[in-house]
Amino acid sequence: MKYHLYILCSILFIIGCSMNNEIQTVERLDGSKILIKDLNKQIQKLVDTANVTGLIVSVFNHDTLAYQRAFGYSNYDQKL
Repeated sequence: MKYHLYILCSILFIIGCSMNNEIQTVERLDGSKILIKDLNKQIQKLVDTANVTGLIVSVFNHDTLAYQRAFGYSNYDQKL
């Protein structure tokens, strides 16, 4: 199970690295936009507050991957 989680995280990381780096904002459901750096800060704050071990967030805008990032650990015991 841990091996599968590691593989999944690795694949998502690779996909995330291949994202279009020109996108600096993510469109919200209400049509407003948020800067990626601000989105990262807000999600990290929620992860820290809720003591979440690990989390991967993907956001799609109009069927296009606009944001993807992993937070926390894929293996908490080994701090990976």
